[in-house]
Amino acid sequence: MKHLANYLMVFVMMISFSSIAQKAEIFQDGNKYGLKTDFGKELLPADYVMIKKCKTDTLDYYIAEMEGSVEFYSYSPKRRDIFDEAQKQAFTQIKWAYNETIKKNEFIATDSKGNKFKFEGHWTPMKSKGMVACKDKSGKYAVCEGGKSLTEYIYNGINVVSIDMIAAKTDSGWIAMDSKMKTVYGWSFDEIHKSDEYPECFIIRKGNKWGILSVDGTMNLPPSEMKNPKGMFDFDGDSYAELKRGYAVKRNGKWGIVDEKNKTLVPFDYDNAYMIDDFAIEQHGLKAHAIVQAGGEWKVLDEKWSAFKTVKFDKWLGVHGDVALVLKGEKVEQMDLKTFDTQSNLYFGEYDEENVVKTEDGKAGVVGKNGDIKMPFDFEWISMEKEGEVFYIAEKNGKDGIYNEQGKLLVAHDYEGLVSLGTIGEKHYFQIGHAGKAALGFWDKSTNKLVSLTEGKYKSVNYNAAKKAFSAHTKDDTYIHLDHAGNVVEEK
Repeated sequence: MKHLANYLMVFVMMISFSSIAQKAEIFQDGNKYGLKTDFGKELLPADYVMIKKCKTDTLDYYIAEMEGSVEFYSYSPKRRDIFDEAQKQAFTQIKWAYNETIKKNEFIATDSKGNKFKFEGHWTPMKSKGMVACKDKSGKYAVCEGGKSLTEYIYNGINVVSIDMIAAKTDSGWIAMDSKMKTVYGWSFDEIHKSDEYPECFIIRKGNKWGILSVDGTMNLPPSEMKNPKGMFDFDGDSYAELKRGYAVKRNGKWGIVDEKNKTLVPFDYDNAYMIDDFAIEQHGLKAHAIVQAGGEWKVLDEKWSAFKTVKFDKWLGVHGDVALVLKGEKVEQMDLKTFDTQSNLYFGEYDEENVVKTEDGKAGVVGKNGDIKMPFDFEWISMEKEGEVFYIAEKNGKDGIYNEQGKLLVAHDYEGLVSLGTIGEKHYFQIGHAGKAALGFWDKSTNKLVSLTEGKYKSVNYNAAKKAFSAHTKDDTYIHLDHAGNVVEEK
């Protein structure tokens, strides 16, 4: 009887074990990806260049991309099986997004002819209006409309930016074309952004040069080296700026000012030129609209681009409300934009003894309220950390380092994507690495080096104060918890 009871117990355990739901996990083999259960059963072989997990209320879906095509699968953890929801239909693209109106996720697929399909338990054709991107077996793109290609399959990518214009990626960069597939201006660019204020106009970037183009020709500023372009265009994905204005641009080694139609407002005769912020002009009733440098003198220009004041300083740093920060010798001074008087007693706030200052030339430094420069304007960005002891994380030439409150380098610029996670116990923790390569680590102050506790494989790492553990965002869009040693904490 004792042996029979043991056999029955083992049998029950085997049944229970076999009924446990198994999670699906994306795994990597070289440069390819596959899908398997957490018990090791292979669901999809490692034949894919990318696999994305799309979690819904009912099932987990997986978009699996191969060279030139994309497949669509669902996985049932209870049945521990994978289902081909594309039914062997060849798609070139599958996008998914949460539809707020119907309160559920929608999946839209495009085939090589530009036809669109919506997934509703099965794929149903959609009536497609306007231009779409389509791709052939070679991986090249064309512009399609109504199932017909309007161009040859010769492009590296297609971005339908509006009803009237598309961007096509060539080997030398993107170009803009109208609805008749005619090239607009012939300018090549690396990025294109929509304008919220002017739907017919687009902001473009080529390297460090910026410009504006439109299909109807209302704005046609070619890519130009420009002062403070991100401030000029007020980016938040798209541009929310008033585009009909002056722009300080550089041509043939000299600076001048042009408008959105590339008309010269101020001749290209100057060593430097900066625009006064529109918001500051409106809020504080400023007469100054721009400032230009000729040798050791700076001329202040009014709204008609005429000089009405001459001032002297070494370097313009930027506008802060109704004042500007300028450099005189080794000191930063504050210049009133109405009287143009300067003073070295800077105001950063009632309790702030120093502050990070970002110049309109895109460089950052740290300045004390008495005008002393604690860290020179040599950095791409600087973050001041005030938890416990004050220190700075600074990026220089693409690498991050750590400085003390006096501006002395403590941790060499050997890291990327540093994010302070705070002091827990006796250690100060950091995210080390950019998205996709982020690791959890800490600052070893005995060696002034950062020590990684995990592999650099996460999208991000944060500290969860409620759980007293670190939270890591994985590549398949799930979250796991890590203890202070970097070990995975299993959910109870």
